[in-house]
Amino acid sequence: MSGLLFGLLPAVLIGVLVTLFLVLRELDHIEITELQPTPDGNDVQVAGPATQPVPGLFVLRYDAPLHTANVRRAHRLVIAAVDAA
Repeated sequence: MSGLLFGLLPAVLIGVLVTLFLVLRELDHIEITELQPTPDGNDVQVAGPATQPVPGLFVLRYDAPLHTANVRRAHRLVIAAVDAA
C-alpha cells in the first residue's frame, strides 16, 4: 500500500524499518522459568506439584536466547525472581 502512495524506494525503506522494529521487539521478549528437583532427585522439572523445593537451591532457566537486545530485561527478571523467592 505504501508503494502506491509514496513510491518504490520509500516503500522499501518503510518495510525495512518495520521489519527492524519487529525483530528487535521479538528479541526483547524473554521469559524465565523456575526449575525444581523431582522427588527422586534425578532430574529437574518446571516447579509445580510434582517437584519439591530444596532449601538454598534456586534454579532458573531462560526460555529464549540471550542477545544484547534482551540482556537488561533478562537481568531484571532474574533479580525480580530472586527477590520474590
